[in-house]
Amino acid sequence: MLKSITLEKIYLFYVILLAARATLFTSDMDFRSNPVGVGLLLVLCIHTFIKHKISLQNKNLVILYAILTIWTVLHYLTDIEFKIMPYLILYINITVGYSLVKIFGNKLYEKTTQYITYLTGISLILWMIMHVIGIGFFESIGFMQPASSTSVASLLIFNVPNIHIYEGKGIGPFMRNCGFAWEPGLFASFICFAIYFNLLIKKRIKRNRSFYILTLGLFSTFSTTGYSAFLLIIANYFILQNSKKSTQILYIIVGIPTFLYIMNLPFMADKIKKEDESENFLYNNNQLTSEIESEKRTMTVRRWEGIIMDYLNIQDRPILGYGTINNSYVNTHISSYLLSSNGIVSTFARFGIVLGLLINIVFIRNTNYIDKLFRQKYCMFYILYMTLSISYSFTTLALMIALCSSNLWISKSQKYIK
Repeated sequence: MLKSITLEKIYLFYVILLAARATLFTSDMDFRSNPVGVGLLLVLCIHTFIKHKISLQNKNLVILYAILTIWTVLHYLTDIEFKIMPYLILYINITVGYSLVKIFGNKLYEKTTQYITYLTGISLILWMIMHVIGIGFFESIGFMQPASSTSVASLLIFNVPNIHIYEGKGIGPFMRNCGFAWEPGLFASFICFAIYFNLLIKKRIKRNRSFYILTLGLFSTFSTTGYSAFLLIIANYFILQNSKKSTQILYIIVGIPTFLYIMNLPFMADKIKKEDESENFLYNNNQLTSEIESEKRTMTVRRWEGIIMDYLNIQDRPILGYGTINNSYVNTHISSYLLSSNGIVSTFARFGIVLGLLINIVFIRNTNYIDKLFRQKYCMFYILYMTLSISYSFTTLALMIALCSSNLWISKSQKYIK
């Protein structure tokens, strides 16, 4: 067992944890405040470059670096306040994503799915034990500081949910499962990516143990985002990828009532209703905003409010984008304590319309590559990615850069890690 554990596998495992951002150790990418966490990533990255003789002289990688450098220089020349660290982190994440593709090749999708399945299985077991023996025990053995107040303690691969935030947000006595991520919705998002690739690779649900583990893990999150994405994945598997029209019609007849029932579950319907109520928007409420600022408490706004906030950011700087959050319109004109977490509009808000379009074109072309690789159609990975991006931003994560841009760097003669 131990002989099968290689530094390459540890590297990928660690990059997944960095994407999940459950702890300060895995969420803070600033070397000055987190030298051990960032240092570990850099050591593993440099090791893989040396061991596998990976060259940075890749045409597409050089073009990407050049575009990023021009964009960075323009921000340096035009921004009121320029901070170099966020730009350096972008270079690091691109380089890490590139190295993962060069090491694992097309096996990256399978390996990522496998490791997320392992982490989900562990999280599911710990979540069930937590309900039996109580949160207090897990809080006492938590050895890492969680990245958010949504958790009271972290075991790195399992975050202990904050009962004051999540009590009553699940179903019955069950609390929402944060899993190996900083909050349940993000955990659900990674599970959905894994379920999608699991079905692409296995091509079956029967006798597919990994699918059952992932589905149970998803159920434990009680996430509107996760459940909606899961329905999309299942519809894709049973209906869209099925060539028999009679079978498609049957699944549609059964699927529509099922979809309506799930969307009307209390925790789903109530949350969706709250999201759509503009009176709950923080940036419109001067009193709430003042209270947040007086407490110096950073708040991540709800989905639709975040989209509106990023639209304001786009209007302010449509071509270059805001670059770093401190230069955004919301940060400078409304409040520096309000954050948006969506990954659809925020990509254009941060990078500008031109670069935002280029990023989406790369993702779409890579989805076409995935479709050819797994004999799929309809560009479903991109649709799934955008569905989950309503709630979370994945664009600059090293793991997602690798999964969404692999066709740029894969060569036919590449050797894969078994």
